Order: sequence, then structure tokens, then C-alpha cells
Amino acid sequence: ALIAGACWITLPGLDSGLGSKDILSFLFIFLSILLYGSMVISVYLRKTAGPLLFDVPRPHSRKVSGYITSALFVLLIALTFLTTSISRDVVIEIFFYFAVALYFALPFFGKVELRAEGIIETYTLYRWTNISSYQWVGQNESNLLIILKAPWRKTTIITLPPNQKESMDGILKEQIGRSL
Repeated sequence: ALIAGACWITLPGLDSGLGSKDILSFLFIFLSILLYGSMVISVYLRKTAGPLLFDVPRPHSRKVSGYITSALFVLLIALTFLTTSISRDVVIEIFFYFAVALYFALPFFGKVELRAEGIIETYTLYRWTNISSYQWVGQNESNLLIILKAPWRKTTIITLPPNQKESMDGILKEQIGRSL
């Protein structure tokens, strides 16, 4: 969204060759494909991650931030409908805004899932075999810091409700110990 916004600010003066509207439309389409693609792939990841071992509800604070972001993009869709006439470029723009609104809203209806093959959080599967260890960090030790074996991303933090630590700890110890 930031890239698209930056292009909208910096490209309107370009009139030679491929115009700024064409570049912006291409960027909106490309980013929409990425967003919709990651949502579709997450459904596939759930199916391949094995049976559910434990699911954890999202903390209220994470839900609120996702809903606010989605609401802002829904408002942007409404403003776009009200202030511009419908054209190919506007339809592409609305398609992109809708993708962003869905991308931020859908995970907050779901839960963090501990499955037979790993942990699913938002649109990512952290496989047990790729986790070297974990720690409980933060206030009330309610954030799960996962240390990964990946060369490009060493850690990730999953925010959980404070009362879930004990329930998850046994499964984490068993699964991570088994994968080492």
C-alpha cells in the first residue's frame, strides 16, 4: 500500500510512454495477486499442516488493530466510489483496496494453531523442523518468541493471550524436542 501510495504521489506528472495510471494499475494488480495468493496458500497450508493439536484465540488488542486497518481500507473503497466515476483504473484500485481489507481482517477471525507439522500464525506455517527453540517474553510472558533455523529470518514473535502459556508449553516442548 505504501509503494502504491508513493507511486500515486510521484508518478502523476509522467506522460511519456507507459503513463502513471498504467504503472499504478499494474502495481495494484500485482500487489492484489500477492495478497489474494497468500490468502489462498494459507488454506492449503492448513490442510497440509496435519491435525490440530491446540488452537489459541487471538488477543483482543491484535483483533482491534486488524479491524481498524481493514475499516480504513473499507472507508477508502467507499470514498473512491463516491468521489470518482467508475473506470477500469478505479475498478482495479477498488479490487486492491478490497484485497488489503481482507488480508488484514481474515486472520483476526482465526486462531493461532498448533498442528502436527508446526505452528500456523496468520498466513505462515512455522514447521517444527525449522524451529530450534522458543522463549516466553514480554509482559506476563505472553509473547512466544520462536527461534528459527532459517538463514534469512532468525526469530518471530507471536502475541498470545496471557492465560495460554501453560496450555501451549507442553505441546511446544514435545514437538520441538522431537524435531531436534
